[in-house]
Amino acid sequence: MLSSNILLSLVSLVATTTSAGKVFTGAAYTVNTLAVGNSAEGKFTLSFLVKDPEPLAPTTATCGTTWTGPAFPTQWIPCETNSVDFKLNSFKDIEDFEIQVKHSYRDPSVGKPPQDKVTTFAQAAFSAPENLTCSDSSCTLTVKGSALLPVWAAIA
Repeated sequence: MLSSNILLSLVSLVATTTSAGKVFTGAAYTVNTLAVGNSAEGKFTLSFLVKDPEPLAPTTATCGTTWTGPAFPTQWIPCETNSVDFKLNSFKDIEDFEIQVKHSYRDPSVGKPPQDKVTTFAQAAFSAPENLTCSDSSCTLTVKGSALLPVWAAIA
């Protein structure tokens, strides 16, 4: 596990620079709507709308999943927009979880096809009352209405 974390860190570090030596400076993704719930039968639902303002490929995607029981899905889940996927990094309950989102797009400044693919990764924690308003069985974003997911890595 440690070696894979070190490898991912090295890949992220190398991938955040272009051949011209420029450092990647991606804008944070925005989650404008989010709802998470738990039914009496133990079925969890999560849905959210995420926006990546990347100038080369601005994208808005609807994402969501359902699962039963305490074991939350940890694999990448495709959103309705093919270039966006998400996964849960952690899920303690509907009032405390972390989402990671990745967006892949083409950037001609990093190479010629097929080496022009860039993937950015963003993540954020959600918890009540910091950015969630909750009832007994569901939570939504607070009155502020949006949450930022800072970009933490880019791979080209």
